[in-house]
Amino acid sequence: MSKLSKILKIAKDISIKPGENLEEKIIERIENLKEEERDLLDENFLNFLKKENSRVHLFGKKVRENKGLIIFFSIFAATLTAFLIAEYRNYKKSK
Repeated sequence: MSKLSKILKIAKDISIKPGENLEEKIIERIENLKEEERDLLDENFLNFLKKENSRVHLFGKKVRENKGLIIFFSIFAATLTAFLIAEYRNYKKSK
């Protein structure tokens, strides 16, 4: 069980750029594993790492970590929309 927890601890910190040969990049990134520990890297584990390193998942993770930034941009977009609607109404009245 300690081997599995060690691999999961390592996998949590792995971030790999998407592209070809993702499995090889993952295995190269985990260099400090012994051969018998590499046998634990089965298909389910590689699928887990692929999901964790997908662009959609990484974007979702950034959104969850930066909620204040999302709120700021939402308020900014609402303010900008209100301003544009007000300007459009003034433009229509002046015609």
